[in-house]
Amino acid sequence: MKRYLTYLIIIGAIGISVLAAFPVRNYYLFLKEPIAPLTDAIPLQTGILIKTGSLNKLIEILRSSGFIDLPDKSKTWDGIKTLGENVSGISLKSSFFAEVAAQNEVVICLVPGKDMVPEMLFLAGTGKTSHRNIREEIESTLIPGQKIVRVKHKPCDLYSIKLEEQEIWFYIHKGILAIAFDRYILEQSCDALNMEKNLTDDRSFQKLTETSGKRVDGVMMINNKKLIEALVRTDDNNPLDFKGSPFNSWISLDLHIEKNRILMDGFTAGQQETSIFTGQEPGETSNIGMLPSGTAFAIQISISDQLAYTAGFMNKDTLHITGYDSANQTTSMEIFRREDHLRSWIGNTISLALMPRYFSGDKSSRLMLIDIKNADSAVNSLKPYLQPFKDDIYIFTAHDLPERLWGKLFASTGQQYCLLTDRMLAISPSPGLLEFYSGELSENRLLGSTTLYQEGAALLLGKSNVTIFAIPLVCSQYFKAYNPGNNSNISQKWIDLPASTGLICMQFSAGAPLMFTHAFSLLNSTKYSRTLNEPDYNKFDSLPGSGKEDKSPQTKTKSKKEISNKGDVINKIMVFPGQKSGNKLILAFNKNMIHAFSEKGELQWAYKCEEEPAGGIVELEIKKQKGKCFMFAAGKFLHIIDQDGRELKGYPVKIPSAAIGYPAVFDYDHNRDYRILYQGKDNLLHNITIDGKDLTGWQQTKLDNGLSNPPQFFRTSGKDFIVYADTKGRVNITDRRGRQRIKVEEGLLRSTGSLIYENTTNNKGIFLMASSKGDLAYIDINGKTTVSRFGDHGNHPWFDYCDFTGDKTNDFIFCGNGKVSVYSKKKDVIASATVPGAGFSKPTVYSSKRVSWLAVRDVKSRKIVVLNSNNQSVKGSSLFSDTDPVIYYSEGEKMPVLVTVLDGKLIFTLLK
Repeated sequence: MKRYLTYLIIIGAIGISVLAAFPVRNYYLFLKEPIAPLTDAIPLQTGILIKTGSLNKLIEILRSSGFIDLPDKSKTWDGIKTLGENVSGISLKSSFFAEVAAQNEVVICLVPGKDMVPEMLFLAGTGKTSHRNIREEIESTLIPGQKIVRVKHKPCDLYSIKLEEQEIWFYIHKGILAIAFDRYILEQSCDALNMEKNLTDDRSFQKLTETSGKRVDGVMMINNKKLIEALVRTDDNNPLDFKGSPFNSWISLDLHIEKNRILMDGFTAGQQETSIFTGQEPGETSNIGMLPSGTAFAIQISISDQLAYTAGFMNKDTLHITGYDSANQTTSMEIFRREDHLRSWIGNTISLALMPRYFSGDKSSRLMLIDIKNADSAVNSLKPYLQPFKDDIYIFTAHDLPERLWGKLFASTGQQYCLLTDRMLAISPSPGLLEFYSGELSENRLLGSTTLYQEGAALLLGKSNVTIFAIPLVCSQYFKAYNPGNNSNISQKWIDLPASTGLICMQFSAGAPLMFTHAFSLLNSTKYSRTLNEPDYNKFDSLPGSGKEDKSPQTKTKSKKEISNKGDVINKIMVFPGQKSGNKLILAFNKNMIHAFSEKGELQWAYKCEEEPAGGIVELEIKKQKGKCFMFAAGKFLHIIDQDGRELKGYPVKIPSAAIGYPAVFDYDHNRDYRILYQGKDNLLHNITIDGKDLTGWQQTKLDNGLSNPPQFFRTSGKDFIVYADTKGRVNITDRRGRQRIKVEEGLLRSTGSLIYENTTNNKGIFLMASSKGDLAYIDINGKTTVSRFGDHGNHPWFDYCDFTGDKTNDFIFCGNGKVSVYSKKKDVIASATVPGAGFSKPTVYSSKRVSWLAVRDVKSRKIVVLNSNNQSVKGSSLFSDTDPVIYYSEGEKMPVLVTVLDGKLIFTLLK
């Protein structure tokens, strides 16, 4: 019995030791756990964060300022108010949280959730306080019935608390307490905390952190790139992310919160050490006051070395710019020498102003001001680009000049007008705005005379490289006009809080490697919104020749049936057969929007995808799907929609790499088992299935120069051929697996305006095309080449090979060097037209047994040249278009119809 008692004592001692070992071990691991900086726990996609050394002090300051009284419109603002209301109550219940709120470093983050809506993340340092003690402190603040639920997660457990209307999530790890209202956000923070490289290791973020937070109310850091991506709902073509950009990373601003205003100073850092502003001296900011009085948003760039700055956007000194020949009253091609103009008349500042109507969808409500060194020099230098319009207002033919000199920020589309003053060159798409501006200028009623500007100017620095002036209440309307539907609601949630303020100004001054940043916000939105009255200049925009007349200019002919449909800017149009026999469907493209119109110009449907379609649309038939569908690639996704604009089930599908250019679709065996070839953003030539999967067995090719046209497929001589050429014109011919089938002789380059065709005219080769030198080139089965000359159409002409005369033999069409010609196989000219100096785009050809038509646009003058197989043109009319035209046969009209676009309207012209 004593022996058994001894065994029981030993076993009990061992059990007690084991049980005691667990808390000892956990305590040991807790002591060993490192304390991480709060920045380690900030998710990389964070848009905005605010740091403070005392949460209590920050909330007290916000309450004493006018900030707490701003309109309550956003989820973010709800979170801030809830935070302020609850901190004091929690502090009374827990001495631990009272100390955290009063003395510990705290970071409040706005992070995009799964649906890109801003969500709050709260981070606080807890030091070496044990996890158990913190959980007990949290439990002490809960009301009866509320409890903490543990959820297993790696690398640390998550905890949730269910309240009446929401759920709170938190974790405790590495001396950090993280709290969020969304589990996804908390998981992002937890993952960031345990990444090998996180935000703390970001070079620009680290430098900005070192410069901020000394004796301030708080520090706000803005992730420019991620914030823009959240606002515009895309990570491609971010306007802040370009070579030499100083704005593609973080801004750090020390906050000084006062009554009815917030003052901010800090630095901005890009991803690179140098930027387009490196070495530039800050310039005067006074030209902002020269803008129209109703300006809602303005940005001014002031640079000391224009040659160095403009070199960041163009790498040559000479430009070919559209001009105006006053003697012959026609457009001309002028040579613009950048260095000569920069030295003679272009000053150091360029400003862009957007009026309130711009933010409601009217893109013409914008004005650009270019500083002038010398008025006489400006008049002489600009004379070749000024076409008389009305009084002192001219048509500015060099409309693309600002973009080519100063970047996409100053890009403009469509016809531009200008007003030349003794200090500025003013450019706008609206002649009415220029006329109104001229009146304000003569009466000294510009922005600088307004109460709004004068109060803001007192806080502006006298010199900077970039100055931004914004009325948030007006600017916020942009996202309703340009991001309709759910995207608008999401964007609005990001901007509701700043939109409640009255005025925001930001200034950036060059430095190496950081840009000094000064900003302020005036909070009294009611006062400032009342001072903003938009000028009534609509009445001026119906002036003859303004491009905004009641009816489109120069289109009334006996041969024309005009039906117009008002809409947004149209960049490209395509025509497809409709669902009913004989009907046509006209697809119009505007960035990521596709609108479908009937032959009568009636809108049938509209489709919006996340990104702009690459190239265009391909029509195809899908198995088990009634009727034909439309397929296109947009960014990283492949879309298929039906004839009513509805996405097919299961689409869009993700593709291996974002598409660049126009994808090609092949149905090798006519069994609707499609193969899609496209150039990816990874510069590989991909061959995928209709499900978006890479085709097994395809030999991917690295495209050093990209594709000039979509790949083509031929089956001839009992073999398959895939043919494509890069942007330099080098031709590749492979089999359907991507293996080389024909090696083309060195030295032959295809014209970038030509496809490759199967030769049905003679025995000189199995393929023919236009060469880069403008010749007709043949390629035989062994890759040997021969050439034949068909007139002088310059280098890289457009070329087509089709039956234009209806005699069942193909003809040869060349377009270039200001001339378009149709040749027979004997080199006889069937039809031709010449426009000296024209820069022709891609023609459209309609072929029939009775008569064929060809139409081509001069991109400089926008004039359309039309001719038929009888060498006749459309008589008695002048046709213009903002896009390349299309021609289709209309059974209802019993004749072909030419479709053009003017000012967002579809124009239908009968060809007879």
